[in-house]
Amino acid sequence: MKTRSSNRSPWRQGFTLVELLTVIAIISILAAILFPAFAAAREQARQSSSLSNLHAIYVGARLYQEDEGRFPPSLFGYANDTSGNVYSGSGTVQPMNRALNLFTTFTGSANQGQNRGFLYPEQVKDFNAFTSPDNLERDKTAITTAIWPAGSPNGLGGSVVTWGQTGSGACPTIGDPDLPSAAYAGQPKYFYKQDSVDIGPQIDINGNPVKGVYELHYTPDWTHKLGVGCENAAQTIVAQLKYKNPPTDRTVLTYIT
Repeated sequence: MKTRSSNRSPWRQGFTLVELLTVIAIISILAAILFPAFAAAREQARQSSSLSNLHAIYVGARLYQEDEGRFPPSLFGYANDTSGNVYSGSGTVQPMNRALNLFTTFTGSANQGQNRGFLYPEQVKDFNAFTSPDNLERDKTAITTAIWPAGSPNGLGGSVVTWGQTGSGACPTIGDPDLPSAAYAGQPKYFYKQDSVDIGPQIDINGNPVKGVYELHYTPDWTHKLGVGCENAAQTIVAQLKYKNPPTDRTVLTYIT
């Protein structure tokens, strides 16, 4: 008796449509369960990283204050050129992680010599402490100007932050204690876009960042005015927040947008 041979393999080739849909449904359910957990874990890691960075900056600022008797005029500092000096608006920008933060203090017409007047790289060694995992900028040479936030004193809100020159008289009234030279007076200050503590993106009324607009986040003197009635002209530059008798215990507030 002859039998008809079959070419079919004893093993099935592929899935049926029902089996395929079942697998897809299971994967979708697992993804719906796990993805929010992964997102929450990533956000918690970002928050933990930001808090750790802010704590390092706080400790560095207190060390600076104990050494200098005042808080730094800027936390990270300003954009540098390839010589390590404060960027003046022309030339080549030094990458943020290679910034030397050297500047020549210039008061009136007197050159006070070269200094390191910021937290990096003295009190805080790692430039990453000044960055944020939520900052999408990855170019270490990207720089920007910044504006005074809305509500700043003396009508400065929305104006570009510029260098101010201290007066040469016995009672200077406006200026920056870290002014590099007279040539900088009136010129905009440049910050690294990766610097997430000195500056941050401006936020609109809907909570969204305004593209290309950065606000100043840190300054020890929001009035941009020096002196406290000039009771002690020698202390006009270091007087901060306009306390005539600054409290011995200081508070440093920093935040990341």
